[in-house]
Amino acid sequence: MTSPKKYFYEINIAKGIGMLLVIIGHAFPDAEKEFYLVGGKESFAFFIENLIYSFHMPLFMLCSGFLFLPKLTKEINTRVEISKRFQRLMIPYFFYSIVVYILKIFFNQYANHPIQIQDIWKILICESPSGGVWFLWTLFVITLFCVIIKRIGIIYISIISILIYIAPYPEQWMELKAIQYPSHFLLWFIAGGLLAKYYETIKYFLQNKYVYIGSFFLLIILQFFSPNNEVLNISVDTITTLSGIIASFGLSYLIVSFSKENKLYQIFDTIGKYSMEIFLLSYYIQVPLRVLYINFGILNYVPYFIFVIISTITGIIIPIFLAEKWIYRSKILSKLLFGK
Repeated sequence: MTSPKKYFYEINIAKGIGMLLVIIGHAFPDAEKEFYLVGGKESFAFFIENLIYSFHMPLFMLCSGFLFLPKLTKEINTRVEISKRFQRLMIPYFFYSIVVYILKIFFNQYANHPIQIQDIWKILICESPSGGVWFLWTLFVITLFCVIIKRIGIIYISIISILIYIAPYPEQWMELKAIQYPSHFLLWFIAGGLLAKYYETIKYFLQNKYVYIGSFFLLIILQFFSPNNEVLNISVDTITTLSGIIASFGLSYLIVSFSKENKLYQIFDTIGKYSMEIFLLSYYIQVPLRVLYINFGILNYVPYFIFVIISTITGIIIPIFLAEKWIYRSKILSKLLFGK
């Protein structure tokens, strides 16, 4: 008799925290231009963006590994599992990539990253014109890797992930997302699996308020360190990411301790449940808003941080509404847009 599936509320809340940070990071209208309308690289907006980007995607990878790797037993059918992962991740990846290619053909003049038609083949190597779908490609490659070598066990996979993470790649290699992203995020995905394996022991450490509050302050302090030495830089980046993840888990435990009728709990629980839908659809909400704000003079009438708040709220609410009221009512759209 199999044991009932356990639901980890704190993992869902952690996903909600991470997704909120993603949407806030994407809400800054000029983020990719490295030109901040309220003070340039010395601005509060620039600091917040760097803070968010220092750990939010590793947090997502860790949560993904936590939920996926415990299911990856030696008895699992490799071919069936790869097929399932392809449908879940790569069908939406190709769909969004092609849609955005078509859109950018008509709106190339407003794009931060204009496209060349002859470069469409680069979709195959994670060079997609569609915002965050690189995450889908990377997650597929990482899970594919884990499925193929699952028999060696998570400890040996962990050692391999560390070696891949610290390996001194040629600079031209690291310019390729197909190498850069899997080599960087595999470590955090595997860390999620290790967390799941030893969760009952580690969670008491993560729940300690001195640990997660200390991690939060360490995260802030490390934003001001940028070593020139490559080894030190990797070390600082890793500690920064780990600090952000621990602080996020501490906050998630705190939120879970609230009543389920508590508004804060309900907000993060909902964002966590719809995290993938928000992640994939918010691009089509926030990018047009950003284009309108910068290229059509709206910045002269709407204050910068008011725009950030508007973009954040709409980037969360509209994807959830579209998913529930429209997309999930069509099997075809559900498969193309969400792989479900």
